[in-house]
Amino acid sequence: DRGAAEELPELHATLCGFKVFATVNTQRNLEECRLACGGQGFLRSSGVGDAPQNFNELVTAEGEQVVLSQQLARFLIKEIRRVRSGKPATGMASYLGEKFLVSVDLTSPPQLLALLEDRARRLALKLEKHFGAAEAADPSATFEQTLNTCAVLAWRAAEAHTMYAFAANNLRSLTDYVIDGAVRTALMSLWQLMALQQISENGAQFAGLLSEQHFDVVSQRIVELLQDIRPDAVVLVDSFGFQDRHLKSTLGRFDGNVYEAIYEEAKKSPLNLSEVMVGWPDLAKILDLEMLREGKTQQRVSSAPVPTSEFTTGRASEVMPVASASKL
Repeated sequence: DRGAAEELPELHATLCGFKVFATVNTQRNLEECRLACGGQGFLRSSGVGDAPQNFNELVTAEGEQVVLSQQLARFLIKEIRRVRSGKPATGMASYLGEKFLVSVDLTSPPQLLALLEDRARRLALKLEKHFGAAEAADPSATFEQTLNTCAVLAWRAAEAHTMYAFAANNLRSLTDYVIDGAVRTALMSLWQLMALQQISENGAQFAGLLSEQHFDVVSQRIVELLQDIRPDAVVLVDSFGFQDRHLKSTLGRFDGNVYEAIYEEAKKSPLNLSEVMVGWPDLAKILDLEMLREGKTQQRVSSAPVPTSEFTTGRASEVMPVASASKL
C-alpha cells in the first residue's frame, strides 16, 4: 500500500545503519574481549585470539561501512527537509519532528532511551545545517561532493540514529515479549548498561544537556550495574546455547577446566613434543641453572607428573625436562 511504500526509504536507510554498526561494534568488542583475557586470550587454543581477524571481513563485505553510513546520512538530511515541508517523519526517524529534551532521569530506561533519541535528533539537525551551509557555498557541487565536506559528522549522525534504533527495538522487545520477571530484570540491567555506556563513551555528543554531575551519576550507575550483572554473566552467555564443539575454546569450556585444557593444548605444540627442549644445549650455556633448580622446587603441578631428571653439572649437555621448561 501507499503507506508501506513511503516507509521503504527509511527502512533501507536504517538497515544500512544496522549492518554498519552491528559489524563495526562487534569487531571492536571482540578485540576488547581478547584484550580482557590477557596473554591467554592471545593463545590460538583460547578461541578468542582468531575471532577479531575472522570477523574483519564482515565489516566490509556485503556493504562497506562508510558507503552504507553515507546512505543513512543522506536519508537523514532529506527526511529533515521533508519534515520541514510539513510532512510527517516516517518509521524510526519519527523523532526528527519532536522537541528537544529539557530534563534528564538517568535511572529510568524510557528516559535513557529518550536521551539517545535526543542525541540522534541533535546530530541529524546539525548534519543538515552543515550540509546546507556547504551547499550554499558551492551550488555546483553534487550531493555526494557536498556530503563529503561533512563526512565525519555524517558518520556520527548515522551512528546515533542506528544506536537509538537498536536501543528502541531492544527495549520494546524486552517489555512486550519477555514474560519471566527474573529474566526481564537481568536483561533490563544489560540494556541499561548498554545505554549508559553509550552516554559515557560519547559524552561530547550530549554537551549542553548533561553536566559533570550527570556524568558522575552515569559512572556510578555503570559500576552498580556491573555488580548486579556479574552473578548472572555465565548464565547469560550460556543462554546462547553455544557448545564446546562450536567454540573450540580452552577458556570458554562448559566444564570450566581452563588451565587443564590449556596445558593439554600446550603439550601438542611441536616445541613440546621432544624430551629435550628445543635449543636447550645453547641456552644452558647462558642461563642461571641454580635459579632454575630453585624454581623447579617451588613449582606446583597437580595433573602433570613430576620430572625425575635433575640438573647436575651445569654443562651445556645437561637436559632440561619438558615439564619444567614449559613452566618457566
